[in-house]
Amino acid sequence: PWVDDGGSGRVSGEGGAEGAEEAEEAAEEEEESEEAAAWRVDLSDPMDAMLLAGAAVCERLREAVLVETGHTVSGGIAHTKAVAKLASARNKPDKQTVVPQRVVPLVMRAVPLCDLRGLGGKEGAAVAAALPDVRTLGELACVPVERLVALFGRERANWLSLSSRGEWEEPVKPVRQLESNGRPRVSWNRMGDPASAGIEW
Repeated sequence: PWVDDGGSGRVSGEGGAEGAEEAEEAAEEEEESEEAAAWRVDLSDPMDAMLLAGAAVCERLREAVLVETGHTVSGGIAHTKAVAKLASARNKPDKQTVVPQRVVPLVMRAVPLCDLRGLGGKEGAAVAAALPDVRTLGELACVPVERLVALFGRERANWLSLSSRGEWEEPVKPVRQLESNGRPRVSWNRMGDPASAGIEW
């Protein structure tokens, strides 16, 4: 946190400027402590337990990429694809970030509109023009759905509202990696499960 280094003009005393600054700093530290606690994974929560399992898989995949290619990879682990991608992009290089559901609003609140997949280029420019007072996903989440419907129609409004809160359920689609002969490259899953053999991506 930003902390004033103090100057000769500070007034001592419980009711003076020094006391006010100390109270403000204490409030900031308490807020940061609560935010840090919210990021901790709670193993008694089934949803958090799934994230932890995903984090273990992600770590092994990152290690495998490093061994095979010599390159590092960052990863995001969340309950939706969009939030996982945002978390991965904001914590590089060679790191992985687990995002419990309760801290998703913290992640989304400062993300620029154009950083959300689907809001780049003309689409993002159209949304920004229609909502000049909205610059981040956190601000978009505060826009009433009725206003979004009036501006963009029901389907688009639903997508904007859910996406701004990190709740849009977008399926993960595998990308086929082709050999030089144009055939898909198939390999066994590195986790040692023969039933998981499939297209490498």
